[in-house]
Amino acid sequence: MIGWRYVPAVLAYCTVCSVFIVSAAWLSSAAVAWFIAGFGGGVSMLFLWVAADSVSASRLESAAYAEDGTSREVRKLRDKGWTIVDNIPFDRFDVDHVAIGPGGVVVLETKWTSDGFFRPNGRLTSFGGKAVEQVDRNVRSVDAVLRQSGYLGGVTAAAVVVWGAGVPSGHFESKTPPGTLIDGGLLRKYLCALDARLSSEEIETARETLERFVDVRLERIARDRNMSLTSGQGG
Repeated sequence: MIGWRYVPAVLAYCTVCSVFIVSAAWLSSAAVAWFIAGFGGGVSMLFLWVAADSVSASRLESAAYAEDGTSREVRKLRDKGWTIVDNIPFDRFDVDHVAIGPGGVVVLETKWTSDGFFRPNGRLTSFGGKAVEQVDRNVRSVDAVLRQSGYLGGVTAAAVVVWGAGVPSGHFESKTPPGTLIDGGLLRKYLCALDARLSSEEIETARETLERFVDVRLERIARDRNMSLTSGQGG
């Protein structure tokens, strides 16, 4: 794929080539120049579309790689009593992961970044701020699911797990509970450092509660999709 860093070069190349070709054609015939201009413009738009599409695809691949990395790191702690539930669907968003182990129920939001989360003055960038907002929303949503199902322990911790060249070092203050920005490679260390508070029975209960919620949501989504398709075909 081209990648976002090559977009300026592609744009400059298309511009220079178009100007050169049209200028050369104009010396011979105005009609030829207009034809070349249209053709060149179309080719330039095609190049730009390919570049933009590659940027989108690259970001999606990076995000998928990061989420897989987070899930993989937690699963490496299976012998220490940790388990994970991935991709918990709600109405307008998904919760990336919920790690459950001796240290409690931990909501994890995974991000890939090449730019960083902090400005030079130490404040969060807009990208980092949005990640914090997502964690707060996810914590409330997961906590509600657990408590409505009778699991009263609730969410005990939250973190933004960051992968990529812009991995930050620092902390943020999440509303409830306190959250942390951590390097994906340090996730296992972070989880193992949490004070033990759940028994194996409590871990299993929390896991089953969330997995049951996921199954119900996926069945509902599939049913709604089938009804939509059936309605569309009937119309």
